[in-house]
Amino acid sequence: MKKEQYTETKKKLWLAAIRIFAEKGYKETTVRDICKLAGSGNINSINYYFGSKEDLYTQILEEIFSHYDKFDIREWEKKTAEQQLRTMIFNFCSMLYKNNALTSDITSIFISEMTRPSAFLEEMVDIYNRPRVKRHLKMFQDLLGQAGTEDNARNCLVSVAGQLLY
Repeated sequence: MKKEQYTETKKKLWLAAIRIFAEKGYKETTVRDICKLAGSGNINSINYYFGSKEDLYTQILEEIFSHYDKFDIREWEKKTAEQQLRTMIFNFCSMLYKNNALTSDITSIFISEMTRPSAFLEEMVDIYNRPRVKRHLKMFQDLLGQAGTEDNARNCLVSVAGQLLY
């Protein structure tokens, strides 16, 4: 198999998996569904390229949860709290609300995980969300000044995140 075919087949499976997981959710999705949408007659192709359905889904979650931090985490500490808030809002909206089908599917998977968590969510939260929440809480505490108690900062974070998701 040529490298171009390998790359193209893997990409088709990846995009098909995102589409099907968004439509049906993790539990209801079958390897056969993914392969059919990708145009792959070989149901073993998921195992060949990704290891298993579980590994594929975990890789997709990893990409979704890590994507937010890829924007400019290296520059975070150099920004003022106001700049950090603007960055947080911009990055969140860029990640979830681009007007295309792939972003819509990724948003569906993300929201599905938030409302009906899979067994894989806890690891993603530990790796990505907890450090992000810690950064965001500090940002809100800095913005609030003397009123920046942990409770007030958490309320602000929940309010902003809720509005962004809504």
